[in-house]
Amino acid sequence: MLASRNDLPLWILQTFRSLRSEDYRTYALSQLISNCGTWIQLTVISWLVLDLTGSPFMLGLVNFLRLAPVAFLGFLGGILADRLDRKRILICTKILMFLQATLLGVLTISGVLQTWHVLLLAFLLGISNAIDLPAKQSITFNLVPRKDLINAVSLNTSSFHASRAVGPVIAIAIVYSLGPKLGEGICFILNGLSFLFVIWALLKIQIKSTARKKAQEAGMKEGFIKCLDFIRENPNVRTVFTLGIISSLLCMQYIVMMPVFAKQVLDREIDGFGILMSGAALGSFLGAMLLANKARTGESLKRVIFFASLGFAVALICFSLSTSFALSTVFAFVIGLFSTTQMSASNSLVQLEVDDSLRGRVLSLWMTFVVGIGPVGGVLVGLFATHYGAPATMAVSGLLALVLSALTVALKSSENPASKEIKLPG
Repeated sequence: MLASRNDLPLWILQTFRSLRSEDYRTYALSQLISNCGTWIQLTVISWLVLDLTGSPFMLGLVNFLRLAPVAFLGFLGGILADRLDRKRILICTKILMFLQATLLGVLTISGVLQTWHVLLLAFLLGISNAIDLPAKQSITFNLVPRKDLINAVSLNTSSFHASRAVGPVIAIAIVYSLGPKLGEGICFILNGLSFLFVIWALLKIQIKSTARKKAQEAGMKEGFIKCLDFIRENPNVRTVFTLGIISSLLCMQYIVMMPVFAKQVLDREIDGFGILMSGAALGSFLGAMLLANKARTGESLKRVIFFASLGFAVALICFSLSTSFALSTVFAFVIGLFSTTQMSASNSLVQLEVDDSLRGRVLSLWMTFVVGIGPVGGVLVGLFATHYGAPATMAVSGLLALVLSALTVALKSSENPASKEIKLPG
């Protein structure tokens, strides 16, 4: 209860301070429910594709089609997020996502689902994501005071990864209880229904933005150049983008390969896959919560990002070389911890640095360059894993990421050793 919030421990008040905003609380709750649905679907679809095809390459291809539109259409989504009502954009995209998930569920339950259905629906979901993500990232700024922005971004990430721990467990329970066909279909339909909660929240909250007129005055080409100039001229943001691209291309593909490790390396079924995913999710949740709690201590975000990017690569190498299910679960936890710390801190840094009139477009470039490069890595990793095995492929990917990240950090330090640290507001 808000009336008794002063009776709570200080660390709880600090960690969850953005929830003082009623609109943000409403939106965050709906996102928590929707994120659970998303991870239920992602768990089932990964295992379903591996069962249908037996191919790591097909896992990478589905992931490519789900995320590639973000790279090609993400900047358009950013323009829309800066020029139009972000709330209306999100309502439209959530309706499309509801239809996609529901159709996937109906096809699965009816027994007519084929691989091409999965590929097509993954691509349609990717188009929706390209428009949805910039608006979803940007809208947080309109729901909380600036001093609570980093905390809100970290709580958003915590919600996503808490759901990532819970979603696979729910999916496994449903599939085991109802059987593969019916259980998988119900999982997809539940995901579809979860988007209705977000639509309800969006209709309820009030959003104010002062950036619309300024954003509408800039043309598409001018806005694109302005965003690129911002990234190029801000050395900290430029370095964070570089590290994000390296991690997304080479390390983040552990999610794509997780079913392969569970089934073909560790000889586990969907329950083992779910445990590995939940282990990574718990690490991610811890990373996001630590960032939320420490966001006002004055600790340098830049240093956190540098350390986390190196830790991510090392943890991936260890995971790839493990043949013990228990050790693999521990390493998955560490991967989640470092990967989420890096990405959440990076998102927070960019949000703090950019003007709200450019926010949607700059975040869309983050989606394009960092998230959008991931599908390319997924296809390449899937292809190499088919020929050389998942452990060798991911170990080499982790080693490359470690070397490139270390070089990036070293070059940044040498080019401007006196660069001031990035401090959080407040």
